[in-house]
Amino acid sequence: MVITISRQFATGGHTIAQRVAEKLGVAFYDKELVNRVAKESGFDTDFVTRQSEHMGSNSLLFDLVTRNRASYEDPTDKLFRIQKEIILDLGAKEDCVIVGRCAGFLLREAGIDCLRVFIGADMDYRKAYMMRHYEDTGVPVEKRLKERDSRRQGYVQHYTGAVWGERENYNLCLDSGKLGEDACVDIIVRAAQK
Repeated sequence: MVITISRQFATGGHTIAQRVAEKLGVAFYDKELVNRVAKESGFDTDFVTRQSEHMGSNSLLFDLVTRNRASYEDPTDKLFRIQKEIILDLGAKEDCVIVGRCAGFLLREAGIDCLRVFIGADMDYRKAYMMRHYEDTGVPVEKRLKERDSRRQGYVQHYTGAVWGERENYNLCLDSGKLGEDACVDIIVRAAQK
């Protein structure tokens, strides 16, 4: 069984996904996926990480400058293409948990069966989570949360045409603020075992 975990920023989604993989005894892909994309693309892992929620350039100026360069591929689009190939390969070959990176959308489009999970929480929970787990950058916490979510939404929309976080795109939607991480892990594991 392949499980994909999409999540709002600062909901504990990474930790929940990692614990699900451990309980099920399957591979876990989050940062590991970034490392594979970096290796296959030749880009530095820091660059791949920074680009992982940014869409390819869609500015008119960019289009005008690159229109006559048939061989040009935007670096972010190249990374997405490589990432997609890796995700589809993983989904076809092994049981695993994949965090983010449009995995659920890509696998569904390819006809590969998977459990698509979305983890969210209310703003108060997420602010508190962020203050406990992330460094203060001087930017207001709520603004940082909204910016990250906006980037994720834009990325998913750009590359899949789907609406990130919309119920119909997932088999299971959980509120980690209300349920807690332990309950989220247990629910996902039970759903995967059915």
